[in-house]
Amino acid sequence: MNLFKLSPDTLYNLTCDVIDTLEYMIPESSFLSNNEVYAQLKETLGYSLVHIRNVFDFSIGTTLAKYITRRKYTYLLLKISAEKFEQLTMHATVFFIQKFKTKCLQEFPELATSYSLKHMQLPIDKLFLREHIHMLFLEKSETELLKSFYFNITADRIAFDIKKNSKNLVVQSFGGKFIDLERNYFVFRNKIFKIITAICNVPQQTADPFLSSLLGQPVILSENHPADANSVVYKLHQFLTNTAPLTESFSVMLEWGAKNGWGSSNLISSLTVEDGKIQEVEFVSKPFLVFDDENVRLDLSFFD
Repeated sequence: MNLFKLSPDTLYNLTCDVIDTLEYMIPESSFLSNNEVYAQLKETLGYSLVHIRNVFDFSIGTTLAKYITRRKYTYLLLKISAEKFEQLTMHATVFFIQKFKTKCLQEFPELATSYSLKHMQLPIDKLFLREHIHMLFLEKSETELLKSFYFNITADRIAFDIKKNSKNLVVQSFGGKFIDLERNYFVFRNKIFKIITAICNVPQQTADPFLSSLLGQPVILSENHPADANSVVYKLHQFLTNTAPLTESFSVMLEWGAKNGWGSSNLISSLTVEDGKIQEVEFVSKPFLVFDDENVRLDLSFFD
């Protein structure tokens, strides 16, 4: 059974039932075999041993058998003093357990230097347990989100390869090459990249009355609209090669996903156009897109 299908509260309650049942049984179970303890757990809780084990192992992060053994030894150790424990030989049989001291030190090595309860197996702290289960589900949800992100970044897109030693990639060319930025993704150094839809900043037809009144001069706001990244890059290329004017402001963003997370960064940021001229432009400190007379290239050295 996939335990993530259970709610965190259900898993917490089931695990607490196992812990509480074991604590109730501790005085008796200290002298029982693990198989006898398992039989009582099944009878008391009404679940199969497989389910009990799976729930416990998943929630606690250690095996049920390990926890039972450690709780047994802790219960018995508290019945003897530190002095008596120190005097025991490694092969002595205590509480009908052969090599009791040896087995205890295997479970709790710190007892060799400090006979203290903090070095033994205390009952599971239920506040810690609830938080631990919450974190398990949080990590699961992040994993699912990452899987979803990978799917979204590649869905209905065509992949192309980047050569291992390549430092740039032609994304548009007047020589015939043209990569459809909206329909392709590429993999580089174990990251999946796509250039997402560009954003055009379209000025409103009239001034904003509130801001204009506040500032004492006409203030015209812009609205952001999705745009075709290929067209935006092409228009900028034409402008930089003096073949056509620019008529709108825009931005283009690169998005990526990887095993350790995902992110995005501007290729072109806050490029403001007025009267066919660039009035203001902000690029990243090391721009992704490089323009020359023939090509638009994606500069992969940014990721060095």
